[in-house]
Amino acid sequence: DVFSNIGEPMPWWKLGNLQTDGVDQVMQRFENDEVWGLHGNFRVPVSQLAQAYGRPASRLLYARDDLVLRWLREWGEDQWRNRNTPLECSDAS
Repeated sequence: DVFSNIGEPMPWWKLGNLQTDGVDQVMQRFENDEVWGLHGNFRVPVSQLAQAYGRPASRLLYARDDLVLRWLREWGEDQWRNRNTPLECSDAS
């Protein structure tokens, strides 16, 4: 199984398996953000993650990058649970 070094070894970050998918397919998935983790990391705006998973009343303190990773993990878990929906590109600008 192949995962990028950007995320964590969770199912929504898996690029594929070299034996069953081959290098070309794995690289295509990586280059085109064709797995939920990469898609969320590069194409879902942080504002969208904050709106869905942020807790304005929380008294916890996170560094910005840690907080975004937390929201991205929650987003990935939701996408994986509902994975029969197609990967949709969001404008990250």
